[in-house]
Parts: sequence; C-alpha cells; structure tokens
Amino acid sequence: MSKQYLRPSQIITTFGPGAIVDLPDDSVMIAGIEHWFSEGFKPHRKLSEPRLQATLGVNEFRTPPVGSYKDNDVPFVRFPRWRVCPKCDRLSEQFRWPKGSPDLPPVPCCDACNTGTYPARIVVACARGHIEDFPWYRWVHRGQNCGGGNLYLKGEGKSAALGDLRVECSCGKSRSLSGALGKDAMADLNCRCPGKRPWLDDEQEECLEGTRLYALQRGASNIYFSVIRSALSIPPWSDPLQAEVASWWGQFKNPLPPAVWSEVIKARFPGEDEERVRECIARLEGLKAQRPSIRREEYKVLNADEDHVSASFEAHRQHLSSASEKFLSRLVAIPRLREVRSLIGFTRIAAPEMDPTMEVFNEEQGLDVMTASISAKQLDWLPAVENLGEGVFLRFDLQRLKHWEAQEAVRRRAGNLLETYSSWRQKRGLLALRNQYPRLILLHTLAHLLMRQMSLDCGYSSASLRERIYSDEKMAGLLIYTSTPDSDGSLGGLVRQTKPSEKFDAVLRSATELAWICSSDPLCREHDPRRTDRLNGAACHACAMVSETSCEFGNRLLDRGMVVNLPNAESTGYFNFDE
Repeated sequence: MSKQYLRPSQIITTFGPGAIVDLPDDSVMIAGIEHWFSEGFKPHRKLSEPRLQATLGVNEFRTPPVGSYKDNDVPFVRFPRWRVCPKCDRLSEQFRWPKGSPDLPPVPCCDACNTGTYPARIVVACARGHIEDFPWYRWVHRGQNCGGGNLYLKGEGKSAALGDLRVECSCGKSRSLSGALGKDAMADLNCRCPGKRPWLDDEQEECLEGTRLYALQRGASNIYFSVIRSALSIPPWSDPLQAEVASWWGQFKNPLPPAVWSEVIKARFPGEDEERVRECIARLEGLKAQRPSIRREEYKVLNADEDHVSASFEAHRQHLSSASEKFLSRLVAIPRLREVRSLIGFTRIAAPEMDPTMEVFNEEQGLDVMTASISAKQLDWLPAVENLGEGVFLRFDLQRLKHWEAQEAVRRRAGNLLETYSSWRQKRGLLALRNQYPRLILLHTLAHLLMRQMSLDCGYSSASLRERIYSDEKMAGLLIYTSTPDSDGSLGGLVRQTKPSEKFDAVLRSATELAWICSSDPLCREHDPRRTDRLNGAACHACAMVSETSCEFGNRLLDRGMVVNLPNAESTGYFNFDE
C-alpha cells in the first residue's frame, strides 16, 4: 500500500475525524481526537489563542500529529468495511488480513485468489453525521435476505457508471446499481439509520425516527463538511509575553493563593516586570468572567488610530485619496497577521450555516442537519492550526452608509434578499435573521469583487484569499486576507495594493466596474431571489461568486445592485449614491 501524507491544515479542514480519505489502494476514516495522542505521548505543538479558547470552552489547542504508520500519526479505522476482489469480483466484509510491511497497514486479501481487495464504492449516511456500509444484501434481494449467500460485484465493461455494475448473489438473485443513489432508494428498502459512528469508540447512538438515509459514493463532496471557528491574534493577545503567560496559565486548574503569586511569577518569568505579568493574568481571568466578542474586538483594533507592531500582528493606517475618501473612512495595511483555526465538529449532506452576526456557528445546524462530534469524550482541548499571512482592511463611512441605507429603493431591494434568506434558514430549523442591514450585502459583495480583482494584481490565486466581514449596527468593515501555515502567506502582494493611494483607487475602481456588467446579463441582473432557490440577487459565478473556501456565507447574500446602479433597475448602488 502506498504511503499517504496529509498536512495538518488538511486534517482541520478536509480530512478531520469522520472524514473518508481515499488512498491509492484503500479507503480509511480518520479516528476521533481522543485517540490522537497515546498515553504519555506529548502533543507535537500546542497553540495559544485565549479568546478563541474561552469562546469554545477549552484550555488549549493542539496541532494534529504528523508521523508515519504506528509512529505518532493520526489514527484511522478502515472504512468502508465491504470490499471487492478485483480478480473473482467477490463482494464481502470478511476478507482475510495478510502479513504486511511493518511500516504500512495491510490490505485485506481474497481467500480464493490471494489478491488484494479494494473498498466498495458506495456508503450510506444521514444528515446527523452517521455513516454505514451500503446494505448490499438488502439491495440485491429488494429488502429480503436469502440466508447468507455470497455476493459478487460485476461490471458489464461498457463504462464506469453505476448502471453498468450489477450485484449478484449465489442464490441466483441479481440487481443493477442503477438508481442506488436515488433520493428514495433507501426508503424503498425500509432502511433505517442505525446511528453508526465508526470514527468513535462508542460506534453507535440512537438516531431520530424518520431521519432520511442517503446512498453516496464514498468520495462525494457532501459526505463531509468541517465546522471551523477562527480568530485573529490581536493586541494585547498578540504580545509574546501574553502568549507565554497564557500557555503557562493553562497548567493551573485552580487559582493560587494571592500570597504565593509573587514567588511563582518570579520563578517562572525571571527578569520580567511582575506588574506586566499580573496584567496578562488579569486579562485571562477576565475571559472566564465574560465571553469575548471576537469580531467586535478585532474591529476595534483594526480601527485604532495608532499603528501596531508585534511578533504576530502588524497594522498601519494608510492614506486615502479624495476619490476613495468619499466612500471609505479607513484603509489599513496589515503586513503580518496570525489566524488560529480550530475544528469543532462536522456535518454531512448539507454544509454548516454561518450565523449572520458573525459571532458563532449555530451548533445545532437545523432540524435535519446536526453537527457531529469529533470525540466520544469530553476533552479540554481541540485540534487547531496556526496560519500566517497579510491583509487589507476597509471601513466604510458610517454617516454616508446610514443615509444610503435609508433610501426606500435600497431597503426594498435588500429586504427582498434578506427576507428570502431568513425564510430559508427557518425551513432548516435555524433562527431567522435579526437586525441585519443592507450593509451586510454591500460589504459581502464588495469583498468578493475585491478578491476577484486583487487576485489579478497581487500574485495570489483567488482561492487563497479570504474574507472576514464586520457588520452590525456599529460595524461596517471588511478584511481581505490570505493565511497559510508557512511564510508564503505574507509575500506582500496584498499590502502593496494599498500604496500609493492612487494604486488602491485603481483597485477599488476596477472592482466596482466588475459589478456593473456580467457576461450572464440580463439573466443575472434581473434575478429575483423570491422566485428561485438561489439566495442571491444579481450575482453568479461569472461576476461575483468566489471559491467556497474563500467565502464565509457559502456564496449566498450577494447582490451587485448594492454596489453600483445596474442598467434598467432602480438606483441602489452605494458607489453611485450622492447625499
């Protein structure tokens, strides 16, 4: 079996616990995080981000272990269990285990052919995260079993389509796999979700009555969606001393007596000012008393008048030209930033939905979609990675923004999209939108247009750029940034777009010009979200959408009509608005 290497960032985003990893000649599922570190084995690296730790209720973050088979690597279980012999076509879950290389996990072999088998192509899963092998016996016998005959998976050799594969039983029954992935295929077999969780110790839990089972190909994109929370390291938390105190502070389960503190601080931090250390401790204690508002704190720091320079955060306010100053009140270049991204769970079938307040993910994703656990135990840590990068922050002129939002045409156009989106959320069992303004659509759409334009000028691909939206009654800003686990995320291409001011003017002007026309017009600009299932206004892949990994809203809540006036439409564009 060939070796397979996964980066820590891939384990956090794509191949976390419960995800299927397709290997060249096998298929495995990443095990729950309680199995990641064996007894007495220390984590490779611990990460500190006190604000995010307080929000998620954990004491520390750990980077995923990276090693080799049987040597401090991320553990796995083999899934699916049903496999096929490529020589005799036998389909079974009871192949024998040969003696393999001590450095690689063995591949089950066929008893009759002594040939390595390959994993079955189809599995079944539900939207609550459970997953199980496809019911092969029930499929070929149409809900009835023959008593245990041998199954064979044979192809007609015409194509790789499922319709050319046929399941045959030694009892004489046979059935094509055509229709196996149909919406009601499992319901027609009276298959009920067994609640299997092969990535966890407990294996199984009770699933809700009536939960629909879906047959999926094991490499399907909707079989795993990671639920990730992130935070930027901002002052004062980006101070190296604060980070050191935070990593040390986690060792204490109970507070020390006041009389002991002075001696402990001197012993642990020799040469440091005791008062500074006490200030760091006081901040950490404050997090216990009150949950931090991650976005609002970041917005406050990004809007500070003074520049910031530290080991993991650097921000410099840039000059705005008279042309840009009409629409924006602040432009900040961020040559250095640090982002901590933590995996808290995952969903299947449907992607997790971001709360529009930008503060939290709704842990209960809806009536039919639930966040599945990555651990069978209550642990005091979560897996996370540290990304470094750079960014550009824009803040809109609040006074002008409020006047623009007060326009009847703007409220009507934005209201149609926000109400449609709110209704869609309620159908999924999520809370309706609360106190959202047209600025959310404006900020989100402009962020997408800027990412598309900046990718042409800054040297980064559009998929490597991300957005961070700051929108509520007191916030109106957006951050375009890039972050990677190494120094490639801070090459300076984004920051160079902010100076001189004429260069940023050109970027902003080009981005707004992208909004004015789309190659899919007039279909794109005349789209009404109330009449379709698309949760956008005038926006499509040809003009405003970006990679799913770059967007916080899954390419929803976009409308070019909020940015500029569109032809043959009401005047609703912010950049065409005259007070």
